[in-house]
Amino acid sequence: MSDELDILQKYIELQQLRVADKFDYQFSLSEEVEAMAEEIKIPNMLLQPLLENAIEHAFKPIAYKGLLTIKMALEQRCLSCEIIDNGIGLQDKVQQPTKKSFSIQIIKERLALLNKQHKIKSSLVIEPRRNGQPGLTVKLIIPFITAYD
Repeated sequence: MSDELDILQKYIELQQLRVADKFDYQFSLSEEVEAMAEEIKIPNMLLQPLLENAIEHAFKPIAYKGLLTIKMALEQRCLSCEIIDNGIGLQDKVQQPTKKSFSIQIIKERLALLNKQHKIKSSLVIEPRRNGQPGLTVKLIIPFITAYD
């Protein structure tokens, strides 16, 4: 997982350059995840499209500096990955022209394969942030797999 996190960090930093520092970011790993980062395996490029969506859709229309938070923790026999932004959220999406995006569908198909392989219910939930805060929370639950499995 360490390699994947390095790739994600570099991707985010490139995007910051592209959009002229329109947002900051932070990684928040639980102590367990941080201690096992070398051993934990996550499917390549599973999180990147979710980060791309947040950067492209959440921060583009805002007039304030955005914040992208990536949280990871162990929950029972699963790895919980949350991508939280303080961007525009879903409120104005209805009025915008619709562009067919395949990234969420592809992620759901990959999760279905993980479910079949590991007999653990992987999931993807996209919802508004709580307490009226702007933005979205995207929560991805995947099997907790280590290099030793």
